Amino acid sequence: MLGSLISKVYLNVLAFSVLLFSNYTGNIVDFSSLLTKTVGDNLVCSTYLTNAFENDFDEIFKSGKEIRVWFEFRALKDNKVIHYEKFYHQVKWNAGKQEYQLNLQEQNYKTNTKSVKELKYLLSVVEYPFYKANHNGNVVIEVNAYLPKIYLETISKEVDLMLLWKMKKPSIRKEVRL
Repeated sequence: MLGSLISKVYLNVLAFSVLLFSNYTGNIVDFSSLLTKTVGDNLVCSTYLTNAFENDFDEIFKSGKEIRVWFEFRALKDNKVIHYEKFYHQVKWNAGKQEYQLNLQEQNYKTNTKSVKELKYLLSVVEYPFYKANHNGNVVIEVNAYLPKIYLETISKEVDLMLLWKMKKPSIRKEVRL
């Protein structure tokens, strides 16, 4: 309980610092190479975020707030969107059990972990199955990610977690032949 309270205080101090001081340095986040693999009628697109959850994220994750990392998947043919889906990876700290609860929406996978290293890995990995049977020819696959705004009661302010990513959405594109 005391650890959770300390984490909440730290998160609020961090948010206040980010809001007041322009010299805060966030993470430079990117995606790894976008890999594609045909599995049946699906093109499984895999990538992961790099350097996304360094620095202050350990304390943010332990704040007790539900934090979602949002992803957008697009498939484009002739510069027109032929498929779009928005999904999230969610984490919430359970102070009573001293573990993180995760929900990886696109994989329909829920799990718990006590390991910060495993938490960061699971939040970072994207494996999206794109149903390709209705499409052929060259298609551009695009994946991007962003963080939400969260409300901090103790300072009565909404804080944009994208500040921790220097307000830049990581994005990756790859042209594939179906």
